[in-house]
Amino acid sequence: MSRPDETYMSTGEFARLCQVKKQTLFHYDDIGLLPPAFVDDNGYRYYSYRQYETFVVIASLKETGMSLAQIREFMEQPTSVSRLIKLSKAYSDLNARIEHLTRVRRILGDEMNRARAALAVSSEGVDFEEMASQRLCRSAYLEDLDDDGMVRAVTNFSANAQVLYAALPVENILSGDFSRYAFLLAREADTARDSQGDPIFETYLRPAGTYAVIYHKGPYEGVGESYGELFDVLAERGMRASGYAYEEYLRNELSAASPDDYLTRISVLVDKD
Repeated sequence: MSRPDETYMSTGEFARLCQVKKQTLFHYDDIGLLPPAFVDDNGYRYYSYRQYETFVVIASLKETGMSLAQIREFMEQPTSVSRLIKLSKAYSDLNARIEHLTRVRRILGDEMNRARAALAVSSEGVDFEEMASQRLCRSAYLEDLDDDGMVRAVTNFSANAQVLYAALPVENILSGDFSRYAFLLAREADTARDSQGDPIFETYLRPAGTYAVIYHKGPYEGVGESYGELFDVLAERGMRASGYAYEEYLRNELSAASPDDYLTRISVLVDKD
C-alpha cells in the first residue's frame, strides 16, 4: 500500500517538524513509545500531523527528568485519572526544579554583579552616598547566641537565602570588636518561602539616609584599619555613625586569587552632630 494522503509525513519530514533526528523516531517506534501511524508495504513509516502533539508531550515529560520507560508507562495508563496523577507529580517536580535553577541563576548573577562592581571601584578613602530605604530579610540575632547556636543560625540562613550584607553594630566597632555581627541580611526575592508564598525570615528595613562608604582591600583581619579611617573622617566632619555598618563582600574567596585581593564594601548611616 502506498502513502495514503498528504496528511501523512515521511519519517524525515516528521523528524524535521519535531526537530530531532530520524533515529530518534526509529528508537521511539522500537520501544513502543511513538509508533508511526502507517507503514507501507516496503516498510516505510509515515506519521500523522496529529502525532506531533504526542511528540511534544513526550519531549516535555523528558524535560522533567522522566525516563523513556516511565514516559511509555505514562502513555499506557488506562484512564485519564491515572494519567492526571502522574502529570501532577511531573508538574510538581518541574516546578521544584525551576525554583532551584532560578535560585542558582540568581546566585551566579549576584556573583557576577559583585565582580563587576569590584572592578569598577576606583575611589580611595571615604565617600558619602544618599541611599533609599531597602526592605530585606534578616537572620536570627547572632550576638547573644553561643558558638553552636550561631553556627546553626548562620547555616540555616545561608541555606535558605543569598546573603547580601552582614550587619555589624556601631557600638561593637567603637569597642574594637569586628567579629560579633548582629545578623545577616538578604533580599526578600533571594529567600525561601513558606506555603503561603511569604519569606520564611523576618523582614528588616535598612533606613534611608546619608551613608559613609569605604572599601576595605585585603584580608578581613585588617578591617579595623578601614573602620578607623572611616570614623576619623566622621569625627573631622562632626558626624556620628548610628545603627549598623553593612558589609558587602564584593570580592572574596570565590572571585579572588588570594586574600590580598579581597574587597569589602562598608557602608554606615551617619548623622550630623
